[in-house]
Amino acid sequence: MKIMNFVFVLTVMMLTSLFLSGCKKNTPDNEFEVRLIDGGNAIEIVKYNGASQNVTIPSEINGLPVTRIGFVAFARKGLKTINIPNSVVSIGNGAFGENQLTSVNIPSSVTCIGEFAFTRNLLTQVIIPNGVVHIRFATFANNHLSQVTIPNGVQFIATAAFKDNQLTQVIIPSSVGSIGILAFAQNQLVRVTIPSGASIAGVYNPNSGVYTQTSFDRDVRIIRQQD
Repeated sequence: MKIMNFVFVLTVMMLTSLFLSGCKKNTPDNEFEVRLIDGGNAIEIVKYNGASQNVTIPSEINGLPVTRIGFVAFARKGLKTINIPNSVVSIGNGAFGENQLTSVNIPSSVTCIGEFAFTRNLLTQVIIPNGVVHIRFATFANNHLSQVTIPNGVQFIATAAFKDNQLTQVIIPSSVGSIGILAFAQNQLVRVTIPSGASIAGVYNPNSGVYTQTSFDRDVRIIRQQD
């Protein structure tokens, strides 16, 4: 009987842990709505409830590391500054979209940045961490970027990733194998050098027999790197 009771209590504890891992709850000051992830060993910030336009995201909440910023968690909050701790490894889709950020320091711990994550801000420059492999759809679109650092290790730059900025030059590292439609459209680029093996998006006109690239504006001169 004691063994049965022990098994029952243990089962209840395990089920409770699994249930809580998906539950959302607020921090004591009600500033952040969070949930447990990774089996209850880490925190995802689901929503920012505060009123401040200058936010520092804590590296820990209730003794657990904050490793993920959730879907649109800080979107449309009028943010002017954001400090992201180096505990964060993933930034979700639209996480910081449609704010007033003029700069952001993305920590080296980050390996995943979602679609629209920083779209429609006022960013003038950005350094993408070395661990990021994919720059996703419209991640940095509609900003004021005049400078961007893309690390060697990025393999794919998706559709509209840097669309509608103020880039006059950009270095595409040799690791990049594919550049999506409108990835760098509506910038101020005159020419750009891309890896010899990288594919760029385009459309084929069967009437003229001309293939027109669409990753960059049409008047941008494309130069292939020599092996």
